[in-house]
Amino acid sequence: MNNATIKKYFSFFIALGVAYLLSSFSIKNLFLADSPRVRPNLDTYFIAKINNTKENIQARLRFNIKLPNFNLAQNNYQPSTNTSANNNFNTSNDRHAKMNYLKTVLKPITKGVNAASKDGYSYTEFKLDEIEWVEITYTLSSGQIVNIRYPKGTSPPPQAIYENQYE
Repeated sequence: MNNATIKKYFSFFIALGVAYLLSSFSIKNLFLADSPRVRPNLDTYFIAKINNTKENIQARLRFNIKLPNFNLAQNNYQPSTNTSANNNFNTSNDRHAKMNYLKTVLKPITKGVNAASKDGYSYTEFKLDEIEWVEITYTLSSGQIVNIRYPKGTSPPPQAIYENQYE
């Protein structure tokens, strides 16, 4: 094969790769829940995603600064003499212990919903089969009938939400 043919095949495969990356990005970020509808809040979604990514990077940098002997590649912890670093590492274990304690002291809020909180931690448990549901039927402008279940004692979601989803 001559040089021009190789260049043509190479550019073709590069174009296929770029098209694949663009489509996978669009499916995950531009469109709503595997549908052909574009996100109505696309601008705020991208701003939130950028801010969230920035905060995650900052949190990882702070974590690495506080635990200088913690090697993520080998996944082992070597204790240091710095007590503040050890305290920050052990807060994860304290958090799990508090969450396990909260699971044992749950108090009923309503039927099917139990919750507990202590020292800034909270745990809520939903038992969907115990919750009393109310069913409402909406007939959309397109003629489609949608049945909605919502918890008894709360107000139903407005029909306009479903008009936008099922267009």
